[in-house]
Amino acid sequence: MGLVVGIALLMLGKVDPVLSDLAFLAALALTALLFICLALIKLMPARQASPPLSDPDIDEPEDRFAALHADTEPEPLQAAPVPAADAAAQASVRLVPAIPPDRSGGEGSWIGGVPCLPEQAEWPMLNGEPARFLAQVDCGALPETLWRGLGPRAGALVFFRFARTREGVWPVRVFHVDGVLKPLRAPGESGQRPRWPLRVTSGQDRDAPEPGPTPDWAKLHRLTIRDQAWQPFDWTSALILLSRAGDLVKTTAKLVAADGTPRERALFKEAASDLADLTESLCAIRAKAAFSAELRSALIDGLSILSLPALDGTGACLPLTGHAEFADAYFAAFERYCLRVYAGDPGRLPKAQHDLFEPLWADHARHEGGVMGALAGDVREGAEAGDELLLLELQSSELLGWTFGDARALRIFVAPEALAAGDLTRAWARVIE
Repeated sequence: MGLVVGIALLMLGKVDPVLSDLAFLAALALTALLFICLALIKLMPARQASPPLSDPDIDEPEDRFAALHADTEPEPLQAAPVPAADAAAQASVRLVPAIPPDRSGGEGSWIGGVPCLPEQAEWPMLNGEPARFLAQVDCGALPETLWRGLGPRAGALVFFRFARTREGVWPVRVFHVDGVLKPLRAPGESGQRPRWPLRVTSGQDRDAPEPGPTPDWAKLHRLTIRDQAWQPFDWTSALILLSRAGDLVKTTAKLVAADGTPRERALFKEAASDLADLTESLCAIRAKAAFSAELRSALIDGLSILSLPALDGTGACLPLTGHAEFADAYFAAFERYCLRVYAGDPGRLPKAQHDLFEPLWADHARHEGGVMGALAGDVREGAEAGDELLLLELQSSELLGWTFGDARALRIFVAPEALAAGDLTRAWARVIE
């Protein structure tokens, strides 16, 4: 550049002698400047050639920007985060007995009753003792994220437990069954517990029961035999009423014999004789006729006139059906029988008993269901927290009529590696206070 300018000035000097000297000096200065620039350029570090750009029609972002991360370890790809509420809901499920029973969806899941097992299956035994069936759960109703994604999602899980305990651990048996299944009863079993269909719902609010009707607590705690809701409606419930009256008479007989006055003994003897006559008459009719409203009225009237001595030294008497002991004994037996009738077919239970008890049973169901998954911190001694998965938790239940020792709940656990391998023989259980 400087050389070109100097030559131009020299040419001008030929035209004008005055400019000749100035042109020579300018060309010399520019030439010196040019040499200085070239020297500086040589002293600068060599510049690496830029990589050629990719074809703009080809999408190659990794190649184009690889040089920017040449010294950086690539970050692993991660799944999109699951919202906390959704993760909690999917990590556990609640098992809520359906009140009223809904069997429109087929077999599904249930608690109580009898299990459905393969045709050749044998009832689980331990030291000659048959297991007690707990529940059967449809694996197809379980979310994929339950138990960290482990365990079956087809067929059903069947849960049993034994009455005996050892070192605080309850022996249990858990089976995964699939294919053609048939109901199987325990060896020597004559009756059975009520069977309730289970609704499998989100476990996010496991400690918050679902809303439902409020039981009539005042009426439930004020048993009166003159209220139709407490009166028998078939021969079985009539015999329950008579047997509880007979039990009270037997209890009173011992007290009268030990501490009663002559008058109290005479009053008791009369009441016991009248009850025996009433029972004998109704049993004779039972062999010939169906239970009817007229027979119910005769039974209630006959019991209502019976009195037992108060055993307070005054010679006073109390109506037999007004004794607290009678009310407690009759309520428990009558309510359990109504429950069995309702569980088999809600339409068979008369309206008076239906309206009284269904809200009570629904309240039990909301508080006494089960839980599967997402429970930490309750493991065997020596196991680290999180090493065990909660297969099933069941509450002691008024609805099912079972209590796990003196405790609140039974929890069945299994190790993740055992569940992943399908080895349910390693499941174990503990009762939780």
